[in-house]
Amino acid sequence: MAEKKTWQIRYRGPLGRAFEKFCLHRLAETDFHLLLSPYREKRGHLCGDQVMLWGMLVDCALRLLPYLEGAEALEAKIRRSVSEMMSLQEEDGCISAFPRPLQLQGLDLPGRRYVLNALLRAAAMPEADEKIKECCLRMTDQLISLVGRDKRPVIYCGNCGGLDASAILDSVVGVYRLTKEKRVLEFARYIAASGCSQQHNIFSAFKSGMEPRLLGNGNAVGLTDCFRGVAELCKVDPASAAEYKKLCQLYMERINAEELFITGAGGGGNSSGTLWCRGAYRQTESSCAGGPMGSTQVTTACLQYFAALTALTDPLQPFALAERSFYNAFLGAWNEKKLCWDHLEPTPLTTARRYSSPEDTSLYDLLRGAEALALFPEMAMVPIENGAVLNFYEDLEAQIPRKAMIRVTGGYPGSTKAHISIRSRTPFTISMRIPDYCKGVYYLDSLLAWQKNSYLTITRPWDADEILTLEFDSKVKTHYPPDDSRYQAFTRAGIVLAADERQAQIEDSMTLLWRNKLAFVDYASAGKPADCGAKFNVWFTKLFPQYLFHYTDKD
Repeated sequence: MAEKKTWQIRYRGPLGRAFEKFCLHRLAETDFHLLLSPYREKRGHLCGDQVMLWGMLVDCALRLLPYLEGAEALEAKIRRSVSEMMSLQEEDGCISAFPRPLQLQGLDLPGRRYVLNALLRAAAMPEADEKIKECCLRMTDQLISLVGRDKRPVIYCGNCGGLDASAILDSVVGVYRLTKEKRVLEFARYIAASGCSQQHNIFSAFKSGMEPRLLGNGNAVGLTDCFRGVAELCKVDPASAAEYKKLCQLYMERINAEELFITGAGGGGNSSGTLWCRGAYRQTESSCAGGPMGSTQVTTACLQYFAALTALTDPLQPFALAERSFYNAFLGAWNEKKLCWDHLEPTPLTTARRYSSPEDTSLYDLLRGAEALALFPEMAMVPIENGAVLNFYEDLEAQIPRKAMIRVTGGYPGSTKAHISIRSRTPFTISMRIPDYCKGVYYLDSLLAWQKNSYLTITRPWDADEILTLEFDSKVKTHYPPDDSRYQAFTRAGIVLAADERQAQIEDSMTLLWRNKLAFVDYASAGKPADCGAKFNVWFTKLFPQYLFHYTDKD
């Protein structure tokens, strides 16, 4: 893969605006010194979710910095905070928010996981402190001294029946990538072989045909994080790939078919909406198995899993699923006023948006979407040797030193066209993911040979006046939930439509269509702002013939 550190990429669409606002306001105003308090004071359980905030926000900030303008002050603040965290490392290598007698309990391992992920990200920065690598290895060695086959089993650490503790697997794999130490790889193999749950080996159980909702304790976030850990392990260990690779692909297919809503969200079954509960079948009900309809924690876990699979399997399906979740569930939960994500997704039935508040939801829950946000720019344009792969078509400008300049315009996903212009005097490769709602691909005015659900790759020198255009189908597509033809929902070019009770044009919506006097907008815009009280819904029992939709395009 090509080097991306020197690329200058700016995203100008709805997701680009979200991460720019989040970084330059929320992150810029964050007191990272204060977030280190749990690790200085070692108050353990009394800190709650705060043990994860430092690692989560530092990791997100480091991933987003290359895509932001004027972020020098934020970068300097992050570097100082990383140095401060390393200064808290004890002689035996431990970095923990828990006092010695309570270590390995509660959120200790999840906290360590987030710290490791942030430090691993910091180690990849230009001019990174060489001591970060040693710090990560010492942290891992100290954990190895406490957890293992002849020590405390990893499945008997943490709160979630082993799932939340075992999710540290992805961090351990990251340390192995950085250090190439065999003992670290052996520890990663041990975590995977443990099966990640006290109830049963989730991988063996899933291989035998068990539904995702019945694996472990059914926690969608923990299960998906553990499958992501073995997916990462497969990338560095051929023996693990032979055992788990097909299971990772199958898990994605099963949760898509059985658990995810049409919006790309999922989860339910408890007060926090984080259990798998056969959500794809129950999304037309008033709740999922008695719990709220989905959680941004689940959306984030799924997006992270899809991102991990793009390098492990055929990337077309993971990218397609990620695009659906990004532009529907993820943007639907984004609260631009408070610069955070709602913890619980609104039900796809008739509802109004009511965002969670810090009084009834932890700051960790409200910011969990930041982890997914950090994935978007990395997935939208992927560098390859002497070229780039475009997976999403949000407006962007990219300058690749000594190679090319790329610009995407058109206003996708609010429009039905994406225009790609490239300037490169030497041969440059552009590879474009062609989604299933693509209607045509044009070079200047000539229709090119193309195929849905594939990549179209072109290598040549480019003049700035040469334009590639992707045209997307503007027709409304009807969907039905599994095993229930009484309900129907509608999408347009990958965007889920919601009927908003307001009769006037919805301010700042990406998509606007009319069915007689009923306004249909993109799900992400429906019912916003949250304090307007406007009701909307996605699933309908009454049929709406497509010819009754009237379009208001933004091309």
